[in-house]
Amino acid sequence: MSDLRVVRLVQRARLLLADGTAMGANLFVAPDSPRGAGPQTVPELMTEAGAVLPVRLEDGRFVLVGTAQVAGVMLPEGPPTETEIGAPVAVRVELAGGHRVSGRVRVQEGLRVADFLRRPGPWVRVDTPEGVVWVHKGHLRSVEPLDTAPSLS
Repeated sequence: MSDLRVVRLVQRARLLLADGTAMGANLFVAPDSPRGAGPQTVPELMTEAGAVLPVRLEDGRFVLVGTAQVAGVMLPEGPPTETEIGAPVAVRVELAGGHRVSGRVRVQEGLRVADFLRRPGPWVRVDTPEGVVWVHKGHLRSVEPLDTAPSLS
């Protein structure tokens, strides 16, 4: 028997699945990001997870969720301390399964929202009044830029 343990922090989340279901769950993130700037982020966790993501559901059951089916991950605690460079652009996002998210993305100066979505990486952060939603580009149905940003207060 080994005494080695992997230390993980519990992150409350709501998983938005491509079939239209949503589930409240606890994610298990590393206390240190591979980048060394605070706890592991959702994109880092999803990349590390491989084919399945271990989660504990709100009712206490432990399940493995297929990562390819995760269209979005909502973090209700609010934005992490990480800051992103760029101007906030209000958007309305529709994901596979009919999930809708309204909030702001940070787009670097000189880029259009379409250019922003073409940048490397499968995940896009959307700041909403309820917290942060990480959306998977592979499950985007539409992204509509809006004229005014919703308030985050």
